[in-house]
Amino acid sequence: QRNTKKASTAEEAVKMWADGTDKFGIISGSRLLELAAQYKEKIANLGEVSLEDEYEKTIKLLKRSVEYFTANSDFETAMKTDQCKNALQFSQTMNKLDRKRPVTALQKLFTAKCKLKLKKFDESATDAFSILSRIKTTGDWKATDVKYLTVYIGGMSAIKLGDFERALKFYAVCVRNDPDFSLCKEIYKNLNSIKKSMKIVDEKLNDKHPRPALEAMDAVEIAAKSLGFHGVKSFENDMNVRKCRAAVFKRQLNDAYDYCQIASDYFGVKAKMIEDPLLREEEDGAEALLKEKVTAEDMLKYAEALRATAELYVADENPKEAISLAEQALDICRSNAGQSSWSRSLLESLESFVRETHTLVRQYEHNRDYVKILGAPPNLNELTKERQCDFIKKSFKKLALKWHPDKHETDARKKRAARKLNDAAEARDELNDRANCGGAGSVNRERARAEKAKEEERNRQNWARGGGGGHHWGGHYHQHRQWHHAGGAGHWEF
Repeated sequence: QRNTKKASTAEEAVKMWADGTDKFGIISGSRLLELAAQYKEKIANLGEVSLEDEYEKTIKLLKRSVEYFTANSDFETAMKTDQCKNALQFSQTMNKLDRKRPVTALQKLFTAKCKLKLKKFDESATDAFSILSRIKTTGDWKATDVKYLTVYIGGMSAIKLGDFERALKFYAVCVRNDPDFSLCKEIYKNLNSIKKSMKIVDEKLNDKHPRPALEAMDAVEIAAKSLGFHGVKSFENDMNVRKCRAAVFKRQLNDAYDYCQIASDYFGVKAKMIEDPLLREEEDGAEALLKEKVTAEDMLKYAEALRATAELYVADENPKEAISLAEQALDICRSNAGQSSWSRSLLESLESFVRETHTLVRQYEHNRDYVKILGAPPNLNELTKERQCDFIKKSFKKLALKWHPDKHETDARKKRAARKLNDAAEARDELNDRANCGGAGSVNRERARAEKAKEEERNRQNWARGGGGGHHWGGHYHQHRQWHHAGGAGHWEF
C-alpha cells in the first residue's frame, strides 16, 4: 500500500500511523525522522530552546513507530512460518504499543488459531467472536472462507473448554446464514441435542429423579463423543458433578464420593483455589504469557462442585462439613454470579441449601442418635447392663471391620471410612458411659472431655481477643493415615 502524502507535523504523522493510512508506519516514521533532524538543527544553530519538548516528543513517537513496525514485521514472519509462541508475543507487543491501531481479520484469526493450539481456549473463543462481529457473515459459506475458519476455531475452542452452549452460538451463526452448509449443519444438530438433554438432566436432578437423569446423561455422552468432547476434562467433570448428585439420590454414596472428589479437585485447580501438584514452581516468560486466566465461569463451576459435595455430606449425615462447603460455594457464587439464568439459579439454590443445612447442623448437635450410629438395637436402654455392654462391643467391632480405611480403595472413600469409624468410636464411648460398662477407658474419657472443654474455652477467649478464623478452601487429601490416642480414646485421620 503506497501513500505519497507527507505529514507536516508530528501529530499529523502519528495520526496517519494510528488510523491505518500508513499501514506499517514507514511514511510517518520517515517524516518523524525528518522532523526530529529539523528540531535538533534549530536547537543547536538558532538556540530555540522552546523546541526541545517537541524534539523529545518526536523522538519518543519515532521510537514507538519503529518498535511497532518491527513487531508487526516479526509477527508477519511468525505467521508465515507457523511459530505460534513468537506470534503471540509480537501481537502482545503491538497491542501494548498502540491499542487503537486496527488489526486485520487474518491477523486476528491467526492469533486465535495460535491460542487454540497453545490451549488458551477461552481467549481463542473470545477472539473468534470479535472477528465474527467485524466481518460479513451473510451469503453462501465455503470451507476456505475466513468466516467459516473463524467459526471452526471458535467452536473448537469452546468444545475444548467443555462449553457446548458457547460452541452452539458459533455454529448458529453459520446455520443462520447458510442452512445447507454441510460442515456446520450436522455439528449444530448434535450441539442442540446436547443442550436439550442437559436441560433434562438438570431438571430431573433438581426434582431428585436420578433414573431419568442418568438416561439423559447417556444421550449427552453419545452426542458429545461424536463431536470430540470425549477426553475433554472440563466436560467430563461437568458430567462428574451431575453423576455425583445422581449417585447421592440413589444412595450409592461411595460412587458419589469418587465423582465429587474428582470434579471438585479439577475445578478447584482450574479456579486456582487449590494448588496443582503438577504445577512447576517457576515459569519462564513465554509460559507465563500462555497461562490461561481464571474466569467467572471457572469459579462458578467450582462452586457447583462444592454444592454437590455438600449435598453428599448431608446425605451421609455429615452436616458440619456440608455447611462449611456450602458457605464457601455461596461466597464464590455471590462474588462471580452474572446475569445468566444458570448463575442466578445456582445462587438461589445455594442460598436455600445453606439455610436448610444450618437447621440440620443445629439438629445434629443437639439430637445425635448414638444407638442408630452404632447400629445397636433401638431398645438398647431397656436391656440389662450385661446385654447392653455386649451389644455395644459387638456392634462397634462390626463397624470397625466395615469402616477400616485400609479396606477402601480411593482417597475419598478412605476419608469417609475414617470419619465413619470415628463416629462409631464416639457412639461406643458415649453408650458405654451411659450403661456404666466401666473400664479404664471411662475414666480417661472423662479426663479427655475435661481437657477438651478447657481447650474450647481457651479458643473462645482467643477469638474474643481478635484471634479470628477463616475458611478452608479445600485441597488434596494427605497421603497418610494415623491413629491418634488421647486419654484412652482415639480417632482415625486419613
